[in-house]
Formats: sequence, structure tokens, C-alpha cells
Amino acid sequence: MPFDFTIIESGSNPGNCTVLDKHIMIDCGLSIKRVKQTIDLTDIKIAIVTHKHTDHVKYPLIKALAKQGTFLYLPQAVVDTFKKTYPKEPLSETQYRTLESVSRQRVAVDDVHTITFIPQEHEDLVNYAIYVEKEDKIFLYATDLDTLFPSDVGDGIMHLNNIDVLALEGNYDETYIRRVIIETLTQYDNSRDWSECSPEEISEFLDTFGKMLPKGTYRLLYRAIQNLRHLSKQQARSYAANHMKKDGRYYEMHRSREFYEEPTTTTIENLTE
Repeated sequence: MPFDFTIIESGSNPGNCTVLDKHIMIDCGLSIKRVKQTIDLTDIKIAIVTHKHTDHVKYPLIKALAKQGTFLYLPQAVVDTFKKTYPKEPLSETQYRTLESVSRQRVAVDDVHTITFIPQEHEDLVNYAIYVEKEDKIFLYATDLDTLFPSDVGDGIMHLNNIDVLALEGNYDETYIRRVIIETLTQYDNSRDWSECSPEEISEFLDTFGKMLPKGTYRLLYRAIQNLRHLSKQQARSYAANHMKKDGRYYEMHRSREFYEEPTTTTIENLTE
């Protein structure tokens, strides 16, 4: 196999944490206890946090990794929060690099792996896709993407090809999430066509009518907004089909518990309970 890839967890709850080739941790969004249930933490020599959201970074885990001598690649915002959280245990300047300082650079992180940290747009921040080269093999890890394409703050990943191993978020099913949104909103406002509503339009509806909705319905629509700001599984699978080698391996990451696939039996009522 070109790469050994272990998914400890992937998703908003409990969090995101994966391991490449036994010793490179990509995202650190779990408790120490949960991580130790799957791997020997002392094997981790390099750890990367792709962005500051709490399902991708847990500070006790970062502290434990730093204490054992793991080299860290962290967003500046994570470094700042770590220093505030543990003021008496600062990170050594020789033990980490910020992602901003290595953005778009090819970094030889050990004798075998070269990593390029590729900036991506995600909500109000810059997230990083992790592009790994090992000899003539390529691994790509990318979750929490607003778009596959270039934007004002990110490069997208459409320019990357011939991928051997792809770990890409496929968060929700487009048909199912749209049906849930349309049926739910139409119950409360059937005067307009909700079939092409944007996350911003749903937010506007919640701002106007949110206090009138049952709590379950409000939570359902709020979760839908969050999911629509990720990649659908249809987008992810199309990307995989066009950018991977024919014999490549594809891991679908960050699956939504509510909207990844339609249950065999479902109603709006049981979704909002």
C-alpha cells in the first residue's frame, strides 16, 4: 500500500483525528483517552491541525503531544489559544511551525514525506488541505471545504490530480437534505419556492421566524445551514472520479449524522424530535 491511513474519528461529533503512516497525526480533535483507544500516542512524531474549530483541535491532546516531543504544525490562532490556556507551559519555538509560515510550501517533514499545506476557504477562516508526497505516491486530506475551487482566500483543490489516496469530506446527500429543507420550510411558508434556497436565505428565515418554530424544527434547519457549507457526497465522489488514479483509494470523511443518507423510514416529525 502506498500509505497506511487510520481514521480514529471523523465528523463534528466527537471530532476529527486521523493518522498517516503510523506517525503523522492529521487533526487533533479528540480526547486523549479516545485517541489511546486506537493508537499508541507515543508513536506520533508529527501532528497537524488544519484549522481552529474545536472538532479539529483539543488542547489537552496538543499539550500531551508537545510534552512527548511531537513536532507540531498549527494555525496561529491555535498557537495563541494554547498559550492562553496553558500560560505556564508555553510551546517551544523549536517545536512548532505555524501553517501561515509554511502555506503553499513543500516541507520535508521527515525522511520520507513531503507535505504542502494548501489554504482553503471555510466559513470565516482559512482551512488547510494536506497534500503529501511519498516517493511517486500522493495522498490528499481535505475536510471542511466551502468550495473545491479557488476563492479569495483559498486555492481550492481542482488543480490536484493523479491522487493515490484521497480523504475528502462527503458531508451530506444533496437530494435528501434539499427534500428535508423544502418540506420543513413549506410547512411554515408555502408562498415561495424553497427548492433553490441558499444557506443565507434559510438564516434569514430563522432570524425572522425562529422564535415561532418548535425547538426541534429550529435545530434541524440550523444544522442544515451548517451542512450546506460543506461538500456534498456527490461533489466529493465526482472529484474522486476525476482526480484520482484508477487504482486509488477513497475515504469519505466528515459524514453528517442527519443528512448523509436518507433513512429507510423517515418523516420530518421524527427528524425534529
